[in-house]
Amino acid sequence: HVARYASSQATLNRIVGSLRGGQDELRRDNAALQTERARLWETMGKLQEFAVLTEALDAAVEQRIAGTHDPAEADALRADVLFPVRQKHQDLLTQLAVCAQGYLAMDVVRRNNDELIKGVDRAATTTLSALRIAVMLASALENQRKVTEQVNVLRSTTEDLIRGNAEMLSTQAGEIQRIAADPAVGAETLRAAFQQIYRTLDAIDTYKAQATEAMAATVSSLTGELREASAHLDRSRRTSALEGGPSA
Repeated sequence: HVARYASSQATLNRIVGSLRGGQDELRRDNAALQTERARLWETMGKLQEFAVLTEALDAAVEQRIAGTHDPAEADALRADVLFPVRQKHQDLLTQLAVCAQGYLAMDVVRRNNDELIKGVDRAATTTLSALRIAVMLASALENQRKVTEQVNVLRSTTEDLIRGNAEMLSTQAGEIQRIAADPAVGAETLRAAFQQIYRTLDAIDTYKAQATEAMAATVSSLTGELREASAHLDRSRRTSALEGGPSA
């Protein structure tokens, strides 16, 4: 039993080590994401400045075209000046949209990584504790199974001996007559057996009654904890909704 528990504990330790290694990877990813998001924020600022500039150029060219009375000059301005200005403006806005999308996507990944990091902490405590208990119970139940098999073997052997004895008794007429005259089971034995059964039934009823009270207390406690957790969950959601900016 000790050897099996030691082997199980080594397995659990390997699981914890793997979880912690993954947690470190998530932290490194978050650091890289934070650096990249800061760079993207700076890039978006510059792109926004260029976009404002090209928008102003676009308006200026439009005004120049509207003010000319020469159709050929107007067409030339549209082809040689307005087209490249608007093309650049479009490219800048597209790049700005791509950067904004990447910035938001990285924030989602970072938040999910934060939750996974906390999930590893929970798994390394609560979940692994439950797993450790389950391993111990499995070992204990296996021992019960083996003992049950031994009891059944002993019972089978006993029954074989009883049958053999009965066959021997059948050859002894006088002994059989004496046995036939006696009751198969003593009245006192039956009475004692019934009393034990009654006590067992009463004990079961008492346990169930006490268990219902304990269950009610557990339900009340869990309800209170969940009510308190609800307030914390609402506050966490509001806090997450308010986060933003380059440091978000």
